[in-house]
Amino acid sequence: MGMIRGRVVGLVLALAFGLASVVHAAGETIFVLNTTTRDTGDALDVTLFYTMRDGDGRPVLPEQARFGGATMQLLNQPGERGAPVVAEVAPATTPIRVALLIDASGSMSRAMPAVKQAAIESLGQAPDQARFAVFAFNRIGANQAFTPIEAFPENRELVRDAINAIPNPVGGEPTCLFDATYRVIEFLASAAPNPEDRRALVVFTDGKDDVGDGANACLAQTADSVVRKALEERVPLITVGLCTGTCDNLAVDVLERMGSETGGTSVRGVIEEMRDRFGSALASLKSQWIVRAPLLATAGTNQVAITLERQGAPPIGITTTFESPRDFNPAAQAQLALQRRPDGTAYQVLVRVTNPESLGDLVVATFEASEQGQRVLIGERAANLREAARDDEGRIVLDQPISGFSNGRTYCFVLRERGNDTALGEVCDKFVLNPQFGIASVRVDRETNTLVINLQIAGVSPSDVTVSGQVTLAGNLVDGATVRNAQPNADGSLVIDLPAAIADARESRSYDVALTLEVGDARVPAVSKFDVAPVERLNLVPLIAIGVMLVVALIIALLLFRRRTRSSDLDLPPPPPGGRAGPFNDTTTRLNNSRQPAAPRAESSAKPASSPATPPPQQPQQPASGQPPFGMVTERAQPGSDTVAAVLVPTTPIGAVRVTILRTVDAREHGRAETPPLPCIIGRREGSATLVIGGDPKLSSQHLRIELRDRTLYCTDLKSTNSTFINEQALVPEQPFAITGPTHVRLGPNTVIEVRPLG
Repeated sequence: MGMIRGRVVGLVLALAFGLASVVHAAGETIFVLNTTTRDTGDALDVTLFYTMRDGDGRPVLPEQARFGGATMQLLNQPGERGAPVVAEVAPATTPIRVALLIDASGSMSRAMPAVKQAAIESLGQAPDQARFAVFAFNRIGANQAFTPIEAFPENRELVRDAINAIPNPVGGEPTCLFDATYRVIEFLASAAPNPEDRRALVVFTDGKDDVGDGANACLAQTADSVVRKALEERVPLITVGLCTGTCDNLAVDVLERMGSETGGTSVRGVIEEMRDRFGSALASLKSQWIVRAPLLATAGTNQVAITLERQGAPPIGITTTFESPRDFNPAAQAQLALQRRPDGTAYQVLVRVTNPESLGDLVVATFEASEQGQRVLIGERAANLREAARDDEGRIVLDQPISGFSNGRTYCFVLRERGNDTALGEVCDKFVLNPQFGIASVRVDRETNTLVINLQIAGVSPSDVTVSGQVTLAGNLVDGATVRNAQPNADGSLVIDLPAAIADARESRSYDVALTLEVGDARVPAVSKFDVAPVERLNLVPLIAIGVMLVVALIIALLLFRRRTRSSDLDLPPPPPGGRAGPFNDTTTRLNNSRQPAAPRAESSAKPASSPATPPPQQPQQPASGQPPFGMVTERAQPGSDTVAAVLVPTTPIGAVRVTILRTVDAREHGRAETPPLPCIIGRREGSATLVIGGDPKLSSQHLRIELRDRTLYCTDLKSTNSTFINEQALVPEQPFAITGPTHVRLGPNTVIEVRPLG
């Protein structure tokens, strides 16, 4: 890749952009010396050379700077190209061309030997990669040649020799400071053409420029033109002033301006301080750094913000400009294709974008186009470029619903960036309505007393269609089963009131449902059958018969009991002597404690002549708490016997269950009845279930448990995948549900069984 030379925009251009390449932070100053660029193909490698000065204007050396990380960010750029980019920070190590410009006018005649010696001894303070050129000046005419005594030798001994070769000034010679400085800046620009080579000019002077007269007058340049030239050629000026006493002999404001406004510095002192002043001036050349990062620049002038992190100090921000030879982030290009979504309810705009990093959010505008070429906007949908779905080819997929589209009309989809009216691409299509319609299932919902018809609708949105039709039985219309212009629910279902003829059916019947989907001028029919089982009604005749039989049995039992009681009262033997000492109650002749065995009574051949009046019989003792009533024992003596008879209250506990399969996937299973042993597991897999119902994939391997607890039958859902329902209410898994009579139980969506307790 070719090396592209980047240049800092001139001072006037920087002011026009409102930029500042000098930033003050906590008393410190950052100055951008130079900007270079290099085309790497994918991006523009941008390098900024800069220096830092402390609050007193002294150079901050590398060991004092404490620079950490850095970022560079293109300003006013959208998308990824405007995001911060991690930048490299390092000391500048490229070659540096340094010119020593020493004032040899008459005012320096007495101090020149000490000045030359100080300059020679300070050479060791300069960076190793520095190369020197030596100039001496006094009067310089407009047409006078001005060349160095020595120009950038590899051997610094030659530089020392050149400094020593400066002639001692002759009194009265004027000083053309600005002309000489301007000429040396031009020399440095031509001597170091590589944009990454650095330049610097050290000027030893008192800051005064003599006007003079005649052909050799110093009239060509001024302080302003020198500063502008130094900025243009990226040459920082370092001024060294020799003071006499209080430095009143120096033009201090001129010297400081030449240093501060060009990225250099200014030092001054008396003759005894010259060695230190020259040394600090050359050492300041080490306080130069670079910050570098690849940027997606646009052709022309670019604004860039640099943030420099420092250890133990606040970050410093720099804003400057640089020139880019071309656009490294060309405008995004989009290729659009169009297809219908498989369910037919939307178009899919397929977008392939080049340079997507330059884009923000996308907007798809939908237009209806007339035959005359006019377009009417009917909607816009936004999409995030980075979050949008993509197909197998990596294309962005943007769904555009067709709700409200008219058959035979042309619709166009225009892609653009949000906030930008320029179209990235468009695609059009003549809309052809192709609805698909069917009836998936029909079921009776007894709880809501409705008929639920699940429809299959494709190629059109359910919100755009209406459905009409009727339900018939053997070709005859069922009263109340007509549908007119009904709109399906969002899930595609159609719910109508359950006709009374279906709700009150006394036997199983098969019905036909015929519906027509209507959308625009399209009509699509669909037919289906469904079976309805009658609601189980209570047959009162057997119940009445059983009731009559129970009443008759009760009457007979009472008569027998009464007769038996009377007979027992006549035949009971007298109580044994001792009153209540024995196991009998002397009043009722019953056992005092039914749990104790009866004691044998003595034989007696004679009956007492008379017996005392018998008081009212005592109430029988209640059974202990927790004992069931059917365990109560009533004991009476039998005539002519030494034993006591026990009479138990009869009970009928549940002992078995009958399971009948009413409906399932495999029609061969319909009507199958089983009386399995309890507990019983119902499921679809042999080896896992006691009662296996095959053919239903929605049935779990172990779906339902039926068990007997305390003469009560319970059904328990065994954490099945598709749940268990009684009265269309899902059972809580692992929580038993009591069954008190014949009950319909639905296992998942396909299988219904009847659970009937048996006494």
